[in-house]
Amino acid sequence: IYAIKPQTKSIAFKEPEYVHKFGCNKVVRISFVNYMHQRVSRFQGQVINSFEIHLFDSVGLGADIEYIEFAVSKQVKKLVLDFSNSVWREVIIELLVCVYTQNSLQSLCIYACRFDPFKFANPELLRSLCVGWTELDSMMIEGQIKELVVENYDFPLMSCFFDLPSVDIFKYSGHIFCLDFEKVNMVIKEAYLDFGVEGEYEDEPTESHIAQGEIPCVCVIQECHDPDFMLRDLEAQHLVLRTKLHLKEFMGIRILLENCPVLQTLTFDYVPPDSSFCSKTITYRGIDRQTYWLQNISYKCLIKTLKAVVFKKFTGSLDQLHMLNFLVRTGPECVRSLERVDK
Repeated sequence: IYAIKPQTKSIAFKEPEYVHKFGCNKVVRISFVNYMHQRVSRFQGQVINSFEIHLFDSVGLGADIEYIEFAVSKQVKKLVLDFSNSVWREVIIELLVCVYTQNSLQSLCIYACRFDPFKFANPELLRSLCVGWTELDSMMIEGQIKELVVENYDFPLMSCFFDLPSVDIFKYSGHIFCLDFEKVNMVIKEAYLDFGVEGEYEDEPTESHIAQGEIPCVCVIQECHDPDFMLRDLEAQHLVLRTKLHLKEFMGIRILLENCPVLQTLTFDYVPPDSSFCSKTITYRGIDRQTYWLQNISYKCLIKTLKAVVFKKFTGSLDQLHMLNFLVRTGPECVRSLERVDK
């Protein structure tokens, strides 16, 4: 094994790639840790811009603390600590004190690693934060963060408050719950909201909440029982909806159309149901899939601003055709602004 050259600025250790090449057993895992140790011990540089470590489980391997401290000692700017495992959701380690006090850290990505957002000694320096596969004791995330990514996170009381006046990029993947922005950048460049983990539409509905924000967003939408509580008007001009076009999504789609009064481009990113999922449901809570989009209801964006509808993965199903018909048809007293439909 060769020494890492002094001019090297990025180091990444990815166990999933290693075991894919050499197999998955205890001997291979120990070999991977030894490989990391030799690489790190021969590093001759003074500064590292980016350091990543991806381990299925560091328990008993002694690989976590040693390499985190190594990265911090090299004034790392981007630190990725991924100890997640798809088999279970268990926190592996606590974020080390040396990470909280690091004065060079600008980007932090941690999975299956418990942390406290209030412990950072220099929170104004952190520009990007990505967290996932663990739980947060605090109900508030704040700071001058430019990018926040939250994946499969457990929040207390199924709600969280955000005080992020400088955020440009916000991404959330996980269960639907209340996301409340106390302060937020009014010109957010990108938001991604994915509630796909809610499951394949159980027979018994659960309470669901659409996130709120004034931003372009990507959403998987499920049923909504309290539309007025779900969303305020958005300044989104371009909206992407990841959807199965299931009956339980119809109300959520309408909520977004109603609250995007200046929408110009609407893209449907169709998500085909899993092969094991087959819905023969024709009606749900009074919603009939054959007639729901035939109602003579329109929204401000459909009449005044919407110029393009894009349908990705178009298959020509009845649900897709009903949706397109609703978007393109012109009522007797309105002239819509729609210019094109792309498939």
